[in-house]
Amino acid sequence: MTPEDHLQRHLELCKRIYLRLKAEGKWPWSDPTGTPMLDHQRKVNREGQSEHR
Repeated sequence: MTPEDHLQRHLELCKRIYLRLKAEGKWPWSDPTGTPMLDHQRKVNREGQSEHR
């Protein structure tokens, strides 16, 4: 398997997982505080540390 084939296979797997989670209403998932992870990831302070611990 070439590196390009491997990458393509990986991307297809990621897409299937994403579509399944979205169809099940589980995307985007939440962290334990109930805040969507995407919002949480945007809150990175200057030291590169997450503000939420």
